[in-house]
Formats: sequence, C-alpha cells, structure tokens
Amino acid sequence: MKVFGVTGLAGSGKSRVLRLLEARGLPVLDTDQVSRWVVDPARPEGQRGLWDLVSAFGQDILTPAGQLDRAKLRHLMVANPEVRAKLESLLHPRILEAVARVAEGWARDGAKAGFVEGTRLVESGFAAHLDGLLLVTAPDEVRRERLMARDKLGAEEATALLSIQDEGAMRRFATATLENDGDETALGVKVGAWLRREELA
Repeated sequence: MKVFGVTGLAGSGKSRVLRLLEARGLPVLDTDQVSRWVVDPARPEGQRGLWDLVSAFGQDILTPAGQLDRAKLRHLMVANPEVRAKLESLLHPRILEAVARVAEGWARDGAKAGFVEGTRLVESGFAAHLDGLLLVTAPDEVRRERLMARDKLGAEEATALLSIQDEGAMRRFATATLENDGDETALGVKVGAWLRREELA
C-alpha cells in the first residue's frame, strides 16, 4: 500500500482535497484530528500528551473543564516562535506514531493507497516516509479569507498566522501540485486527473 501526504499552507484547501479523495472511497486522515486525539484527556495517550503540554506551558492553557484551550495555545504559538518549536517537539512524535498505527490498519484492510493531510508534514520529518506529497496551493488573499471565515479570526490574527508559514520546503518535497483557485468542481477535476496519473482512479 502507498501512503501519500496532502499538504499546503493554512487556508489552501487541503481539507477540500481530502473530502474529494474520501468521496472516491480512498482512506484519509487529517493530522489536525490526530493532534486532538493525542491531547484528549478522555484517551489514555491523550492524558500523557496533555500532561506534557501543561508541564511545558502551565495550567493556563487549559479550559475550566480541563481540556486544552486550543485558541489560547495558538495565540501563544503565533506570538512566540520558541513556543511553537517546543509544542511541535512534544506533539509531532505522538502524532506520527498515531498516524503510523492508522496506516497499518489501512494496509490490513487491503487499501491500495491512503492519504494523510497536514500542514507540517515536511517539518515533522513525516514526508520522508511517504510515497508522494501532494501540495495544495491558493492565492494569499483567498487563504486569508478562508481562515477568517473558518476559524473566526480577525484580519490581523489571520495575517499573523499566515506569516509564520513557508511554502518553500513544501515545494521542494512535493511530487505534485494542485492550484485550488476555483470552486470545488474545478478542484475535483484536478484531483481526478492526478489520481489517474497515479493509477489510483
């Protein structure tokens, strides 16, 4: 079984690509979802992950209910590169381990290929273990508008979030690029063409 990555800057439309792949019967996994699993106190592995974050950043990153306050942690990450580096050093190994377990399940189920979506596949080192990396791109202003609508961010916070990301490493590792500058129908045509080239359609 082949495992492909789907990456791109925030707001590029990675999730739209994942939905289109899933609609074609292909197994998919969003690493943002996995990042929630590994800090979910209702899960054994999440308890350990959350404890690591509290040990590093303090009780202030928790909600009154004891869950991770992701908005607060995102604000700290954007404001301080050292916080981001520390956060990734704690979470990336746990996320990669969880993704590997899911991919093993895909293989046992006889899948021909599976897709893992994430913004930091290259920086985390996971891209080196993939059979290909699909880069989803979109114009800066389009991505900003999507972030503001999706995450309910102000223009200033959305711009700050976009400023800490770099597409350069993604482009160096990418084996294919999809420009997501139209509607979902147009994107679906591009996804279908790529799947046919990879003999997955």
